[in-house]
Amino acid sequence: MKVKDIIEIALVLVGKNSLLDTSMFNPQIIEPLTNEQEKELGYLEKCFNLVYKEVSADYLPLMYEETITFKNGEFVLDQLDKSILDIYKLYDNSYGDISYRLFPTYIKADATVANIIYSFLPENLELDDEVIFFGGKLLPQVLAYGIAREYCLINGELTEADIWEKRFKDGIQTEMRKKSQIQIKPRRWY
Repeated sequence: MKVKDIIEIALVLVGKNSLLDTSMFNPQIIEPLTNEQEKELGYLEKCFNLVYKEVSADYLPLMYEETITFKNGEFVLDQLDKSILDIYKLYDNSYGDISYRLFPTYIKADATVANIIYSFLPENLELDDEVIFFGGKLLPQVLAYGIAREYCLINGELTEADIWEKRFKDGIQTEMRKKSQIQIKPRRWY
């Protein structure tokens, strides 16, 4: 699913039909977008990126794994492929954990080569980019609730923003709950 598909869901939620009836969302319309419509879509794209980063930083981390090489027992964090948030594991080729110390700009460990698993902050996405749905843990509607919240805040609709905030937070909490936590006690039939 693309960013614009999620924005389309958010537009339906907030009742912004004027943008839905454009060439961006309706292929039967040939007329190009007006400057005002492009500006509005720019705001919505920013809203999406704010929400997407919020989810990945605070609720459902996006994980990445790569091999790193230490020089004099240090590895500079800027050399990682992604923008790191937190380290989950550092291990060698035989899957043995490597102890390390984390400093603001580098990792110090007694190793030369290691594998690192870390959470990262995603890059800003554009309207036609594909969205990673956190390993299938997040529904597009939940992101749309967050976009609706941000959009209402930008437009000064604070009551509406509160409604979408609640739906967004409830959706996140539902997605974060582990299925294994739901247990039904066995029953006996006599």
